[in-house]
Amino acid sequence: MNGLIICGVGRSGKTTLASMVAKRHDCTVIHTDCLITAFQETFPQLGIEHLNHTEKGKEDFLNFVRVFCQTHIRYGQTNIVIEGGSMPLDYALKLFDKILFKVVVLGMPNLTVDEWCAAIRKHDTEDENSYFQTDESLRARAEKNISKANEMFKSAKKLGIQIIETSGDRTGKFEDFVSKIKFSGKPKMTTQEIEQLKADTDKRRNNK
Repeated sequence: MNGLIICGVGRSGKTTLASMVAKRHDCTVIHTDCLITAFQETFPQLGIEHLNHTEKGKEDFLNFVRVFCQTHIRYGQTNIVIEGGSMPLDYALKLFDKILFKVVVLGMPNLTVDEWCAAIRKHDTEDENSYFQTDESLRARAEKNISKANEMFKSAKKLGIQIIETSGDRTGKFEDFVSKIKFSGKPKMTTQEIEQLKADTDKRRNNK
């Protein structure tokens, strides 16, 4: 693989894991939330937003991320780590080439609401929006995230996708993951590129 896609609900450790992978394996990190902010503020007409986004806007955005990352791998010759809450598991599997990209899912689906809130408060800093949430608001977020993490884990298990339960010793689990994954030195052609190459070759032959 030349790219790692880290999926998961908010506060599951996506950014932390991405940073650890990038540092160990000398990868470029793509933070999709930062890209969405750039599109939202620069091209609002595209419907690419953090909230109230259109389905077309979401798919257009993720297609942009896909093409950008595949091009970066090919011509920048560096491996990629993609992280952010805007990368749903189904889109990651549908849009991104399996030759190039490995998907991993993070979450804390086995915690109670109280345990989830305590885990978040323990690591809260002013850089996280949860730092400023009321207890009531955070509990509502916990219920939503636990439910969504359960759904993602079930889907990942059915599809044979690696999952990391990020409650407890998160750092130890991440270090184990980072030490075991392997990136390819030379990017392989994507399925789309192979199909396009075949089509271009056939076209040249037919024009002779």
